[in-house]
Amino acid sequence: MRRSSILLAALLLLLGSRAAAGEGVQWVKSLAEARKQAKERGAMIFVAMFMAGEAANLAQQEVFRDPKFVKVSRDFVCVFGCPVPMPVKMVKIDGKRVERCAFAPMLTNEDHMQAYNEILSDYANLNTDSTGATRMPFNFVIDADGKVLDQIANGDKESGFDVVDVTTMVSRLQALVRKYGKGITAEEYAELKKLLAAAEEEREKRRYDRALKAVGKILSINDKTLFADRARKIRDEIDAEGRAELEKALALAADRPLDAVMEIERLKKVFAGTAAGRAAKEELAKLKKRPEVKKLLQRLAVRKKAQKLLAEAEALLAKKQYWKGLRALDAVAKRYADLPEGEKAKARAAELRADPEIARQAREQEAARYGKSLLSMGRSFAANGLVEQARRKFQEIIDRFPGTTYAELARKELEKLK
Repeated sequence: MRRSSILLAALLLLLGSRAAAGEGVQWVKSLAEARKQAKERGAMIFVAMFMAGEAANLAQQEVFRDPKFVKVSRDFVCVFGCPVPMPVKMVKIDGKRVERCAFAPMLTNEDHMQAYNEILSDYANLNTDSTGATRMPFNFVIDADGKVLDQIANGDKESGFDVVDVTTMVSRLQALVRKYGKGITAEEYAELKKLLAAAEEEREKRRYDRALKAVGKILSINDKTLFADRARKIRDEIDAEGRAELEKALALAADRPLDAVMEIERLKKVFAGTAAGRAAKEELAKLKKRPEVKKLLQRLAVRKKAQKLLAEAEALLAKKQYWKGLRALDAVAKRYADLPEGEKAKARAAELRADPEIARQAREQEAARYGKSLLSMGRSFAANGLVEQARRKFQEIIDRFPGTTYAELARKELEKLK
């Protein structure tokens, strides 16, 4: 339909200013892709056909930029076709600047021209008049199998079509959602694709707990999609693997019950939420009731405590806190003398004390902890004329911390007393 050149220029200007404002409709590249995504999302397909440059078609494109339409479009898979190239702009994708359609920056002109041919191939009868001319702008909605559910157009194919205003467009789409229901949104679809890929990758790497976590998120978003079906299949496969591993662990119970308990503990966590995980929990409870297993577990708990204290001692040594580290090792060696951890602590302490430099630093650190107060007390005694008490304090420092800074200071104080 004809419009004034002023209206056309105004529309072009408005289109340009709105194009950069936020994310718009998430148009897909082709009708084939739209059908695939619609099946996966359980959603309907909104199809738009328009011609670049003509005023009514430009006005229809502006409706598609309206926030109210953008919002309702999230419940549909959206595809548009245009038979000729549209204005383009440079956008950055994966760090590279590339040329894309100015109306839908995720698409190229080749995408929407190919989509136009696909749409016309299957639905030419909807908007092709008796002379064979294709009338646009034209919009319709189909289901995932391609059945036409509604034609949202202003006019008819013989006289031509005009723009459908945003209020009418939105209300018609909302009516379709009420009638046929809606699947997952475009955002949910993107999230589900990412989660499914993560679940499959983690399963391949045998990180089953992470895979099951991704599966759980998929099912929590929507448990009636194809994504949910695939997620359940992954969960079943992981469950089968868990049952096989549980059988191997149970086979250890006769000769190596403690190893069996530790392995089944692991399986209970890794396969949580599956039948295998629940079976592992039940078998673990049975094993732990056996008297010989109880004794082994008690000893294991003691060893774990000893190992924790050993690790804390090594952490102090790593910070070069030698005196504190040696005290911690001595405590483990004394408390757990009948365990391998106690023997290890004793040997480690002897190794450190055999190193002259470490031994010197340990003495210096101990002296810094206690020598300062002893030195202060000795000086106080001396200042008050209590020479013998002062002498004993200074000598104590020399005897307890030989070769240290504080021993040298105490020696100088003794010299003063003479």
